[in-house]
Amino acid sequence: MTAKFSTGLRNTMLETSPLKTIMNLSFIKIYSGPPPADADAAVTGTLLTTISNNSTGTGVTLGSAAAGVISKAGAETWSGTNAATGTAGYFRHVAAGDTGVSKIESVIVTNGATAMTVGAFNVLVLRPLWSGRVPVANGGDVHGIDRTGMPQIWPDSALISMVCPDSTSSGVYELQVELASN
Repeated sequence: MTAKFSTGLRNTMLETSPLKTIMNLSFIKIYSGPPPADADAAVTGTLLTTISNNSTGTGVTLGSAAAGVISKAGAETWSGTNAATGTAGYFRHVAAGDTGVSKIESVIVTNGATAMTVGAFNVLVLRPLWSGRVPVANGGDVHGIDRTGMPQIWPDSALISMVCPDSTSSGVYELQVELASN
């Protein structure tokens, strides 16, 4: 399954609100047919069902986050009434009252004629702390506070080093990270 996030949702998550706040009282709409090219594109297919809290038309809420995972609110039953018949192709998780700006889209994977579902998936919200280029492999280039700008790292951050070679040279890179604390 591939989760796709609209540009509006990504921008809001990075600038002003966490996912839980944005998707409070949201709805999951399941459509037939192939998904649109991306989450910013218009809906395709037929709306098969809208998932709400106990099929009442009240939006669903997310529970508390723990260990980097957020689940549905435990007291809720997420269900819906079918609006049409068909084979599910994808869903859109849309914010309440949203016109389609803040949404998560997922592709529903099938194995032959059998639909496969996933119980959970991880959502990673990443922001670059620093980006730079070392012009010569093993050149000993140092990128200190004067070049990195000392980006803020939160206590629950997970750091990842991404190396993208731009030539055919090979070798092992050495990375030394120093964290400053107040």
